[in-house]
Amino acid sequence: MCEQRPIIHLSTCTRTILSLECLHLHQHRCVRIKRRNQTFFITTTNSSRISSVKSQISEALSRETIPENMKLFLSKDGTRELPDIASVADHESSIRDDCVLYLVFREGGNSWESIDVMEVMAEEDE
Repeated sequence: MCEQRPIIHLSTCTRTILSLECLHLHQHRCVRIKRRNQTFFITTTNSSRISSVKSQISEALSRETIPENMKLFLSKDGTRELPDIASVADHESSIRDDCVLYLVFREGGNSWESIDVMEVMAEEDE
């Protein structure tokens, strides 16, 4: 889903090996960004800056909100904000493939939304 495979005409086995090498060399990872009832799936690399991740979110929202009006957090309690100048590699132990980051928007002035993520409950089999 999030892996980026090189487009070449080789056997399936060889293509899979090259794809894994590509992922390993560039440290691609898929990150889930949650805000209220929204979830964004962003593909990023170790060298990506947090500001770049915010730009990807802004693009997904058709520039409805600019990156300067966003904050990203590692924790749902809002205690671990990710600074724009940080790279994904700076938080490599926390920002792993399929991890969740939490997004809030500026409400106006210096006021920010609180982290409010809708939890989806799995239906139990009857």
